[in-house]
Amino acid sequence: MNPEGVSAWTDGPTGCVWRQHGVWDVDSQTGRPILLKPHYFQLRPDGSKIDFMNDYMVPFFVLFAKEIRRAMPTAVIFAEPHINIALAWKEEVEPNLPNVVQFAWVPHYYDLLTLLSKSFRSWIVIDPLDEFLSFDPVKVHAKMIAHQLGKARGVGEGGSAALIGETGICFDHYGGEAYSTTTAGEILPMQTSAFNQLMEALDETLASVTLWNYAPGNTNAHGDGWNEEDLSIFSYDQQNDPQNLHSGGRGLPAIIRPYASRVSGLPILMKFDAKKRIFVLEYDSSKNREHGVQSRETLVFVPQYQYGSNANDLFVVVTDGTWTLDAAKQTIVWKHDENVHVHKMTLRLK
Repeated sequence: MNPEGVSAWTDGPTGCVWRQHGVWDVDSQTGRPILLKPHYFQLRPDGSKIDFMNDYMVPFFVLFAKEIRRAMPTAVIFAEPHINIALAWKEEVEPNLPNVVQFAWVPHYYDLLTLLSKSFRSWIVIDPLDEFLSFDPVKVHAKMIAHQLGKARGVGEGGSAALIGETGICFDHYGGEAYSTTTAGEILPMQTSAFNQLMEALDETLASVTLWNYAPGNTNAHGDGWNEEDLSIFSYDQQNDPQNLHSGGRGLPAIIRPYASRVSGLPILMKFDAKKRIFVLEYDSSKNREHGVQSRETLVFVPQYQYGSNANDLFVVVTDGTWTLDAAKQTIVWKHDENVHVHKMTLRLK
């Protein structure tokens, strides 16, 4: 692939910083590279074991924040941990950042069995922490998401905000079999089921999330165009109606789901049944006055993709207060009764 032997280093092999530090050199007899310090990245000079998160990532977070805030003093810095494929989610990477402010902890989470094997079985999953097979995938995913987010306790005084900074599913299961068994515009059933399991776990943990990914150049033949990945929630190859906003979307019945975007209280439960399109939200406002919360408004995203835009098509039951639908914003505005502490909403189509 590189017949001219062009070096990735601007100064050629002698310019390699790791060669300068004696990590490797070129064997004078064979002309081939040889490793001189195999534990260089594992041990400190005194022989003690390196804590990669706190020895390397934490100083990087702090320096990065300093430079970004020269231009954006109020920026919230997303601290994303490194990924150790060998240890995966079992690695203890809790950061030691007690004195920072305006930081958020944003780890990744993937179902590694599905991602690496590019296959999916809805009834079984590997529990990476307890190292056994489980027949309750949503429960395992929820446990792992909570495990990842829980490390935010080491960021800031008393912990920081946290969200899953990256997650998703591959769409080319079994060699892209679905692309030959469905036509453009059809739902990809297996992939939608896989995504729904993941989203149910995120709802169960009440976690915020950034999905990986949206790649407008995605094709069935080449995926996202990087690293043999095919995780894009959109592909022109699945599009059959360019005038339809959702055409070309993949896994949308699982992805475009109702959720509480703002809660006037402490969330207790958020759940969506994608097949029946039934959404349930429950929260507790008993501490609102103690925390100085003035608003009684809770906002629930009600996607037209699932429910249309006509309030008369919705069947909404609330335990108290009143609600209205802002169709343009696809949002229900629910004003609860401040004399009631625990509030519950159930939403479905009539």
